[in-house]
Parts: sequence; structure tokens; C-alpha cells
Amino acid sequence: MPRFWFWVRLLGLAALVYTLRWLIFDTKRVDKYGGFPRYMREDHHRFDQFCLSKTKDDTFVEIESNRRQIDKPEARHIVFLKVHKAASSTVQNIFLRFGAIRDLVFMLPKSNSNVISLTNSVSEQNVLRSPTGKVYDILCCHVIYNKSAMQTFMPKDTVYVGIVRHPFEQFLSTINYFRPVEFFNIAGPHKAKTFLRNPTKYVSRAGIGNFLDNRMAYEFNFPRTLFIDRTEDEIQTYLRKLDQEFTIVLVADYLDESIILMRRLLGWKLKDILHGRVNTGKRRSAKVPKMETITKELHKHWAELDYALYDYFSKRLFDRIKLEGPGFQSELLYFKRVQRDVQSFCFNTYIYNINVRESIAINKSPWNERFEITSLDCIYMNINENIFIQEVRHRQYLRQSLTNSTV
Repeated sequence: MPRFWFWVRLLGLAALVYTLRWLIFDTKRVDKYGGFPRYMREDHHRFDQFCLSKTKDDTFVEIESNRRQIDKPEARHIVFLKVHKAASSTVQNIFLRFGAIRDLVFMLPKSNSNVISLTNSVSEQNVLRSPTGKVYDILCCHVIYNKSAMQTFMPKDTVYVGIVRHPFEQFLSTINYFRPVEFFNIAGPHKAKTFLRNPTKYVSRAGIGNFLDNRMAYEFNFPRTLFIDRTEDEIQTYLRKLDQEFTIVLVADYLDESIILMRRLLGWKLKDILHGRVNTGKRRSAKVPKMETITKELHKHWAELDYALYDYFSKRLFDRIKLEGPGFQSELLYFKRVQRDVQSFCFNTYIYNINVRESIAINKSPWNERFEITSLDCIYMNINENIFIQEVRHRQYLRQSLTNSTV
């Protein structure tokens, strides 16, 4: 019996040592969740090499150019079209933090959620009134785009920001997250191929808000007739209309480039666009079926509107980046470096409490004044969107209720 307990204790000790090793030293696991060691080395090396290649004259021109960006007045009246499964929760978090720090007023749904409407735009029936004596500053909850409707609530100088993602990746994320019954009730192992060979057998082609039918185009409020006839000239006409109405449409597949351009257009600071990884990588119990090459081609034929939307604004993004000049690439590399440092700090401090520090300092550069990221910043960069919205709701309306009750 003593020998039995000896082996039990030995096995327990071995299990403890293995677990500690896995938690602290398993770099593959760290890469899976944040990729910090590998990406930090790559980005730091690329940034250092980039700086070494610059002459003093090049650097002086870039500093002057970026100084004008830093001194530009910041935009505070914003509509962000939060498109489903397009990295929109990560970007929404940027707007929530920006507004919360400045005590701005958010347009919030009457329902106790992050969704104003899945089928309609804003109206008096689905949004809370702004607090007494104040106007809305930011709209960033899920809702269907309609500039005319939004203009009735938002100030005249409001800027409009959208986001898109590669349609096939958005499609995969949608079926993985929402588990639509139309898809998973299909018999056989090749559900996606079966669905895409005859989509109208499972969903209507009338643009009625189904998540499997050109959902991005639906949320950008494409005319319903285009979901049926899909006329190329009319599609391009509507895309040009959107281009005139939106200050920028971000591309989730090029998120760093997108938000740097957004920072410049909105006159924001570098600290404002740092971010965590919100609502990413969530999985349900059942696995998404493996996709084949033919499935991607079938999807491209089905999701014509989403592909037209994505192709148009992807090209538009890089056309505009070219106009920013060579300084944009140096800022991009610098941002990647700072972003990795901040994510590493937050990963260790907030998530795993390793080498806990109260803050990390980001030194002054051509793109930013010196600032600090605290442990509290890390919490808000990674907080669940619904929890953040509830906090904003209480801040805006509970405080007003308490004030009224004391009068």
C-alpha cells in the first residue's frame, strides 16, 4: 500500500510539472492565441531594417507629414456599420473605447443587446432616446445601413465607416457561428456543396435578411431587386453611391492598413486604434464541414453582390493608400510593432497574469506622442461586446436617472 501511494504522488507531481511547462513554455500555444514571439520578432526586424534604409532627409519629410496628421482635429461624430462576421466586433471595440474615454453619447438599441435591428435601419421604435440635452455622437451597434434614416438622428458632420471581409471567409464564419438550420439540416457530408449547387432550394433569393444570402450586401442595404436580377450596371451604380456616402470602408483581411488609413482620415491618435481580439475564434460543438475548391467557385457565383462589394472596396482601399505616399508604409510597420508589444503586454498581464505590471510606455515617435497602456486598457480592449454595451447603457442612462431623482 505505501508503494501504491508513492506512485500516485509521483504521477501527480509529473502531471503538475507538465501542466506548468505547457502554460509557461509552450510557444506553439502562445502562437495559437496571439502569435507574439514569432510576429514580434518579424515586425521588429522589418521595422528596424526599414529605419536603417532611410536617409535623414526622408525621415524629416515623414516627421513633418505625420506631425500634420497628429495635429488634425479628431472626428467625434461617427456611424460604423457593424457588418456580421467581418471583424466588426474588434473595430466596434475601438469606437466604444474612443467614445467612453471622451464621455460621448452612443446610439443604443431599445432591446437589451448589441443589436438595433437585423432587418431594418434606425428608427424611434428601435433606439433609445439620447440623454436629455445631448445629441448622439456614435452609432456602432448592428443595424441595416440607411443614410437618410441615420441622418435624422446624427449630426450633420457625421462620418460613415463600413467594413467588409472576403465573402467566402465571411460565409465560413457565419455558418460556424450561427449554425443556420437551413445549412446543417442538409443530409450528407458535403453540406456546403449541396447547398451552393441549388441555394434557392433552402433560402429565398429575395434579399430578406437570411445570413446565407449575400449578408454583407444586405447590411449595406443593396436594393432588394439586385438580390434577384443582379444586374451588373446597377450593382456598380450602387457601389459608387456607397463610395460617396462612406468616408472609408475597412477591409477585415487588411485590418492594420484599414485602421491606419481611418486614423489619418478621422484625425485620431495612434493609441485610439490599438486593439485586442474581440469575439474571434469562437467555436460551437459541431465542426464546419471541410470545403473543397469547387465549393468556393459555387459560392462566388451565389454571392455575387458580396464579391462585388468586397472587390470594389478592396481596390478602393489600396488606391487611397497609394495616395498617402511612402510614409504610410513606415507608419504601418511602426503600428505593427506597437500593436504586438501592447498585445504581448495585455496577453501576459490581463489573460495569464504573468509578470504583471501596471502599464507599458510607448515612447514618442513621428506618429505619436508618448503614452501608456494600462492593465485597465487591456481589460477594455478584450472585453465582451455585450458587456461593454451594457456598461455604456448604464453610464448614459443610470446617471441621468440618479440626477433626476435628486432634483
